[in-house]
Amino acid sequence: MGLSAAYRHDEDVNFSKALPSLSANQTSHFHGNDERYNAEFLGSSGNWRLQSEVTYAEFIRGGGTRAIEAYGGYAELVCNSIRHLDMVVKAETFDPDTRSSVRNILHDYTLGLNIQLPGIRHRVQFDYVFKSGTTPDVLQLQYQQTF
Repeated sequence: MGLSAAYRHDEDVNFSKALPSLSANQTSHFHGNDERYNAEFLGSSGNWRLQSEVTYAEFIRGGGTRAIEAYGGYAELVCNSIRHLDMVVKAETFDPDTRSSVRNILHDYTLGLNIQLPGIRHRVQFDYVFKSGTTPDVLQLQYQQTF
């Protein structure tokens, strides 16, 4: 299990591309503090692994006024019953502004296969993501190398 926190002071930062569902007036010339709080869990038993993460973030304007409160998280269950092949089920949620009267909460679900290539630092991920709302579902093919 893990906990983390981050703090950053921002001057005239453009967050409008990172938070497209919010008004550009709120996010394009942001002055203030960006605070994030994170809790993580990872557990495994035999061929099974469960990991999850919850994140809460606040964007606080100069003068202490909260501009944005965002919340997100995921839970992922992985089964490695065949050598070098992981079967993955993942659920994730993201609310870009919990204070907004127009809620835009996203819930995505993923089914996937991860193929571990020779060596433990390379893998190919093949995922089907069921997107929420009017966003079309996504078929993803990714290569990942860790250092």
